[in-house]
Amino acid sequence: MENSNRPTFYTPEGLPVRAAGILCYVVHKDGQKEKNHWLFRLQNQLFTDTGGKTDAQDTDIIDTAIRETVEETNGHLFSFKHDLETCTTILKNLMRVQQPKPIYIKSCKYVVYPLRLKYKNKFLSLKRFGLKEEHDNIEHKYMWLDYIPKNIHPRLKSLKSYLKEYSKEQPNSPLVYI
Repeated sequence: MENSNRPTFYTPEGLPVRAAGILCYVVHKDGQKEKNHWLFRLQNQLFTDTGGKTDAQDTDIIDTAIRETVEETNGHLFSFKHDLETCTTILKNLMRVQQPKPIYIKSCKYVVYPLRLKYKNKFLSLKRFGLKEEHDNIEHKYMWLDYIPKNIHPRLKSLKSYLKEYSKEQPNSPLVYI
């Protein structure tokens, strides 16, 4: 159902944004080597980030990404004990502190934020997310992957090669265009 009250936000460069999400990851260290492990959501046999369309309640792109992540993880991104409000507060703080580099996907006016979590998050039970998103009653499953899967959501396909080489130490740029 299309909502005519959905806002369009704009990047500092003036590009329109109609949806946003977060792709969480941890860095696995094996001696001198580091490898990203991505937290993917499996929905309708496609691997995706946590994200979706802007909503009238959102005040900016980051609000959209955080709200969608909280909804799609049922507020349990960091702990089964957390509620939606607690998860939102933690995500807002992480986004403020890390200031992850947004990636703009022009084909769908989508911004995704790669967000690094503490390594211990990888060892929390994935059952905390439940078998479906309570907000929209959509079946889902979460899993950590150290590779970018072939059956990735179409909106993320253009990110595949970028994510394979992604590291926080990449040159700072206000926006990456894909």
